[in-house]
Amino acid sequence: MAGSLLALGIVVLTLAAGAEATSGPVVSWAGVVNQGGCPDCCNFSCRQTPTPTPEFDSFGRRVFTRSLGRFLFIAEGAIGESLLPPSVTGTRDSRGRLEGLGDFDRPGMQVLFSRALGNGDPFIECETNVSGGVPAGDGLDEAATTDAMVDAACRFEWVSSGTPCTRNRFGGFSTMSPSTSRQFCFQVPTAAEFPPGETVVSVQMMDRAGNVGPVEQVVVRVGTPVATPTPTPTAVGPHDVSGSVLHFATGAPVAGVEVSTMSGSDDTTGADGSYSFIDLVAMNESIVPRKEGGVGSAVSALDAAYVLQFAAATRSFTSLQELACDVTGDGTVSALDASQILKQQVGLIGDFAVTGASLCDSDWGFFPFPDVQPNQTTTVPAISGSSCVPGSINFAPLSANATGQSFIAYAFGDCTGNWQSGAGAATQAVDGGGLRIGRVRRARSGRIKVPVYLDSAADDFQSVAFDVHYDAQALVPVAVRRAGVAQSALVAASADASGRLRVALASPIRIASDGRPVAILRFSALRGGRRGAPEIRLTNAILDERSIH
Repeated sequence: MAGSLLALGIVVLTLAAGAEATSGPVVSWAGVVNQGGCPDCCNFSCRQTPTPTPEFDSFGRRVFTRSLGRFLFIAEGAIGESLLPPSVTGTRDSRGRLEGLGDFDRPGMQVLFSRALGNGDPFIECETNVSGGVPAGDGLDEAATTDAMVDAACRFEWVSSGTPCTRNRFGGFSTMSPSTSRQFCFQVPTAAEFPPGETVVSVQMMDRAGNVGPVEQVVVRVGTPVATPTPTPTAVGPHDVSGSVLHFATGAPVAGVEVSTMSGSDDTTGADGSYSFIDLVAMNESIVPRKEGGVGSAVSALDAAYVLQFAAATRSFTSLQELACDVTGDGTVSALDASQILKQQVGLIGDFAVTGASLCDSDWGFFPFPDVQPNQTTTVPAISGSSCVPGSINFAPLSANATGQSFIAYAFGDCTGNWQSGAGAATQAVDGGGLRIGRVRRARSGRIKVPVYLDSAADDFQSVAFDVHYDAQALVPVAVRRAGVAQSALVAASADASGRLRVALASPIRIASDGRPVAILRFSALRGGRRGAPEIRLTNAILDERSIH
């Protein structure tokens, strides 16, 4: 069957051959949100504001109205009668890798547009660089309909329900529907922007067995641009710009962020994370944030463990987590980033390379998620190894007051997203399952071995960090060896002249505590040192991101 545009403006999606209609996954939500993932407002200041009443057309289809044709289009799927989740074939993962179509010609997330996006180029460029437009699904034969679906699907990035690209009214990441098991996100670029007027979008989900679910349709209404005279400096401004900075995982406001404009104005976010500029008069304007410090204890050995798991493809990251975890600033997330995080934890290095003046010159990164305004574009943050492009919100020109010009913030190295406002403390003290020093053993060579045990009562863990205080007048640390259940871990250690040995371990796999040593500390006895049993005691033990006793 060929897709067709009915007189009512409805695009009919064709089902996979042999599959039972409506037996597959259902579309739990489809529609438009702002570029940063907010459906309307993502700020604590509007938590008491009623949600705008949804608009529907005469056929019962949800209508989304935007002034510009660039935004974030979301399609979410939930398990249907087949009891299988939506397939991700034909879409991309969080690292931009294309999932193959597998045994079917059509992708798992099937979408058609009643009108062409961008220039409507029918050429499929999924395997290389996704660019150009998407053809309309009107009057196509079966093969052309399949091609249009493939062309559209590869522009979507799929995420699990635990790592959505949308946000709730308080700024925290959340799917649009609580029943969603898979979310598909399409950041609409200029090359594929929605045309002025109304476009009907038809969405259908297929599971990995080829079962397709019912079609869900929404209407995207884009305001027709009005031609205006070329602005002049005397005709533009003054205008006000305001927004807020929220943490990417918790939605908490981030204070102390220095926000600057291209024209030279500066402001600093307060306790509520907000900033504002009054009476900006420049024609073209850019809003750029940066922040030094304020990370607190949000970066820990557990962040290194997350990086190792991501590098081993056992853990997925959102695009923001990938930006936060690239502490080397080389444009990739690898075991080298994990090593740098551990080295910082034990004091072997100070600042990360990415935060240095030669790269981002900021301990934080910022992703723009503004409310849409006329003449507005955004620059997403990017790191290439030799340069750092900061996130920014741009106007060419700034032709009206602009509120809601907000950013999502992430601290470099904080992969788990456990940063808290205020002092930034992120660890939680718990009782039970402690770390302890074992019996000190002296070898014939004079070397001393000290095992460090994690009690078998402790929970499964991915990282351990601890300090050991020793008698610097009698002992010199020689090495720290992984042992027992932590044999696969990455380890970093450092010692200072005061007798403090700092150790951090991160594992690419979750480890079950069994009472065996997690590390062996090796010391050399100094000649002429104090006689008797050397003083060695354990302090400041952290299991994952919990202080233990």
